[in-house]
Amino acid sequence: MLYVVTAIKAEAEPFLSRYAFHPVAARYGRIFLCEQTESDTSLVLVLTGPGLHAAVSALTEALTLYPPKAQDLLLNIGICGAPACQFGGAYRIHKITDFAT
Repeated sequence: MLYVVTAIKAEAEPFLSRYAFHPVAARYGRIFLCEQTESDTSLVLVLTGPGLHAAVSALTEALTLYPPKAQDLLLNIGICGAPACQFGGAYRIHKITDFAT
């Protein structure tokens, strides 16, 4: 399974328009499921809303509903509050520093 996490709908739109997602009942954020893609991979898209607490709540709920396995992958798409990054660039993050806590 591939988990795709975004904060805002604009970041999720390329996935929502490409795959046949259906919404899943969720208390936090918005969760969408696509059970089958052309590569036989299921997708879970988590639209968290902006902010640390929103992201933690929505992602925790999604991972509780769809527990990850060792071969699964989580992909975060968006700017992640990183103004120094170039728009449209791809980055492999190796360290996260949380200044809020």
